Amino acid sequence: MTGGRFRSVVIGATVFSLLLSACEIEFTPDVVPLEIGEAPPGSFTDQVPEAEAQPELAFTSAEAMALCGNDLAWGDGAMGACLAPGGDYYYIWRNPNEIYFVPVNASDPDQLGFLQAVIARTDDVAEMQTGARDAGVELTALGITVIGFPIACVFAPLVGCILDGAGVVVSGLMVANSADDFVQDLNNFYRHSKQAEYYLCSMRGLSDSQCRDLAGMTSGDLEGSE
Repeated sequence: MTGGRFRSVVIGATVFSLLLSACEIEFTPDVVPLEIGEAPPGSFTDQVPEAEAQPELAFTSAEAMALCGNDLAWGDGAMGACLAPGGDYYYIWRNPNEIYFVPVNASDPDQLGFLQAVIARTDDVAEMQTGARDAGVELTALGITVIGFPIACVFAPLVGCILDGAGVVVSGLMVANSADDFVQDLNNFYRHSKQAEYYLCSMRGLSDSQCRDLAGMTSGDLEGSE
C-alpha cells in the first residue's frame, strides 16, 4: 500500500469514528421510580372498640341479632348480647341503640355475670307473660262463680250455695296466688336488669361502688333469683 493510500484509509477511519460518536443516542428510560410511602398511623385492627369505648349509636340491637343469628343471641332487644360473626367478639347492649363490641373472654366473671343476668331477665319476662294469661283465665272463672252464686242459691239453696261458694273461694285463692307470683317475677326482672347493668359497667372498667350506684343496686341485688 502506498503512502498516499494509507493516509486516505486512516483519515477515513477517523472520520467514520467521529461520525459514530456524534450520532450515538443516549438511552434514558422514561419510567417514574416506584416510591413506597409509610403506612398511615393505625389500622383497622387497631380500631376495634373495647368495652370502654363509646357505643356505636347508629347500630341497633336488632341489627346485631340479625348478624349473629337467634341461636347465638341472649336476652332481648332491650338488653342482651350475641356472638358476633367470627366468634371473637360479643355485641352487648343495655338498650336498643347502645351497642358495645367486647372481645370474648371466657374467664371474665363480668361477661359471664352479664350473660346469666340477661338470660334470667328473659325468663322473668316469659314467666310474667304466662302468669298474666293464667290470671286472666282465673279472673274469668272467679267472675262466673261470683255472678252465679245468687242463681245457684235460688235454684239449689243448700247444695248450690255450697258448691258455688267453694268455687268462689278456690278461684279467689288462685287469683291471689297468681298475683303473688307476678309480683315475684317482676321483682326478679328488676333485680336481673340491675345485675346486667352492674356487670356491663364492670366490663367498662368502673369501680364496684360506681357500678352499684349506676345500676341502682341494693345489698341483695347481686344474689341469685329466688
